Amino acid sequence: MSKYKKIESHSEVLELVDQIRLAYPILSEEKINTSEVEDVNKWFMKLDLLANSNLFRTVFSNLSDCLVNLSSEKKHEFYGYMFSNDFNMQNSFHELLVGNFLQNLGYSVKFQPKYEVKGNNNPDWEIEKNEQKAIVEVFTLNKYDDYKYEQSIIFLLAKRIRKLEKKYHITLDFNRSNFEIKQIVKDGIIKSVNVIINDIDSWLSINLNRNHENRFVTNYNLIVEVLPIGAFHLNRKLLRGGAHSYRPINAILDEKEGKYHKYVNLINEEKKPFIIVCVSNCIARANIENFEDIIFGIRAASLPGNEENVINEQRKLEEVSAFMLIDYNPANLYQLVNVNIQKNPFAKYPFDLTDIINGCAKGNNCNSLFYK
Repeated sequence: MSKYKKIESHSEVLELVDQIRLAYPILSEEKINTSEVEDVNKWFMKLDLLANSNLFRTVFSNLSDCLVNLSSEKKHEFYGYMFSNDFNMQNSFHELLVGNFLQNLGYSVKFQPKYEVKGNNNPDWEIEKNEQKAIVEVFTLNKYDDYKYEQSIIFLLAKRIRKLEKKYHITLDFNRSNFEIKQIVKDGIIKSVNVIINDIDSWLSINLNRNHENRFVTNYNLIVEVLPIGAFHLNRKLLRGGAHSYRPINAILDEKEGKYHKYVNLINEEKKPFIIVCVSNCIARANIENFEDIIFGIRAASLPGNEENVINEQRKLEEVSAFMLIDYNPANLYQLVNVNIQKNPFAKYPFDLTDIINGCAKGNNCNSLFYK
């Protein structure tokens, strides 16, 4: 860990940025010369692109007053974390990126506000404008390590599944919420796909024309369901990816680490609106409809069997006032930044999102709100 240095002025915040950049020296493609270090170097190149970008410096510069006004304890903690072995630069930057975005929309922002609520985890931000306050928590949804394997597996499954659908004159749907990708890769993708397809084939041959359960779990925990004839054909959606990923669900609903359970007591104690923000560098893994289902119980229009205005009461998280999905490309920070916003129609503590919605309304080009 670097020796702690005070953060008492705008210039000292920028010095901190320069120190962070020294930790991520500029790498070049020429340095990627062996398969053993290729993935590591590419990962560091991504961090290098971020740490040495104008956006990185702009965000710290814009939030300098906010950082300077942290308590001495918080400054020490913040500075120390920036240079610790546990430091996740991208996730930490995304927290600041959201604060910068909201501040550029005219909100006053307070980083890591402290609340005296028993058992509480302090959130990332408290924002205020026009006497309206809200608590904001940020999480990151990245391309994960097994992403490339999942795409290969899903592609192979989709081709084989089409043959089964033609064989049995049915339509199949799938839920990949507990799909064991790492185990499939370990056992061999081709072999594992064969096992799954044989599972499905055997089950259909026995159960299809009986009044048995039309849903079962294959090897590797792929959930399969037989749909009525004429239902939305899955395979296009299956290849698109993201609709059934367990990662965004866990990020919000996990009982220990999920953003809902960690803050629900705080929200009810403070009686303030609560906004969850997801920053993604892999928009193919999630979309706003997916989160509407997770958080608000509104089933995505693209899902089979969806009926308008049908609400899943189990998922109606009334303490969540709104959800935002921010997508950008860390490899090209000047591409368009996409911001999707959804108010919770069941919010216990409503929040006026007019300024945010209007700020992102012009063609959904929000770059100026990040680079301002």
